[in-house]
Amino acid sequence: MLRKLLHDFLQRLLERRIKIGKSVTFPSLFAHIEYNAVTALTTRHLLKLDGFNPQMLRNDFQTSLEYVKNVRSKDQDVRYAALVVNYLPPAGSNVSMKIEKVEVVLVWVESDVIRDHRYDNYYIAAWGSDAPVDEIRGVISPEILPELSSHYYVELRLRPTELNLMIA
Repeated sequence: MLRKLLHDFLQRLLERRIKIGKSVTFPSLFAHIEYNAVTALTTRHLLKLDGFNPQMLRNDFQTSLEYVKNVRSKDQDVRYAALVVNYLPPAGSNVSMKIEKVEVVLVWVESDVIRDHRYDNYYIAAWGSDAPVDEIRGVISPEILPELSSHYYVELRLRPTELNLMIA
């Protein structure tokens, strides 16, 4: 039963995707109003301002407008639409998870001055009881590995293609 519900949900989601170029508009999983969609301009996670181009923005507006037209065709009471643009380098700047029932939050680090830029553009969580304040990032604790003492320095780094855990 659950498998069928999930299949139906995913099918509806795929049917409602609107794609033009690399721009894709799709219903929001975390909708805060009745009709709420998200548009991704590109498949790249981080796009610098000089990476935007007119065609990309045109595709974005076209997919968004198509979504609004679809909504209006189903609900004539909808009178207004709002296109809201977020440029948070990067959007979705934290990764949250639980490891061994312990909360871990990795924060986006665009410029890693602590490690001489070795880990630029990584998600990082770092903590140590004796660590300098500027090295503590996100939320992580030695509790994720019960055999570690509480005085250990723990750093978790995540990049789209790899996961590194450093314990010192």
